[in-house]
Amino acid sequence: MIPLDNPAPQNVPFDARCLVSDTEGQWLLVKPRDGDDWRFPGGRSLSSHGPADICRRELWAQLDLNLTLNELMITTWTVPPGADEQGCLNFLFDCGVYRAGELSITIKQDDIVKTSWIGHRTALALLHPSDHCLISLSRGGQRYGEYFGDGAPDLDAPEGPLPTQAAGSVIALRPQDPPTAC
Repeated sequence: MIPLDNPAPQNVPFDARCLVSDTEGQWLLVKPRDGDDWRFPGGRSLSSHGPADICRRELWAQLDLNLTLNELMITTWTVPPGADEQGCLNFLFDCGVYRAGELSITIKQDDIVKTSWIGHRTALALLHPSDHCLISLSRGGQRYGEYFGDGAPDLDAPEGPLPTQAAGSVIALRPQDPPTAC
């Protein structure tokens, strides 16, 4: 298992996101001011702080939540679209399951316009492609993947662990498995 508080690589952007679930099977999502896609709470950083620190900081800064990060669910690498562009590491942490009304959520940043508890199937259709990649691979049992960002993930995937497909925008790798796509 990867320690949660490892320092971040220097000068490599990373995106640290949190999966917060409720007992009804819904996920907490945030709607950023820019863009049409919903996101898992969290954010991007170039800092030397580790992804877990950034994730905790963003939960507090965005939504006034102080939650425990239970485990690192998955890490992906966003392949840069052009030779002159930089890639990005992506992390998704499990922040637990809560009863309806148990969390008091207050939007504290202007870049977040609203939050909502959204069921899995609907959430998959609304999520930003990189967040969709993270949760799809994780639910499919993957721990690492590469997101190419030049194609759309399958939005008609069933509930539960998601099967991998022969074509798509993500290549998922585990040492014991050949490459697969979600």
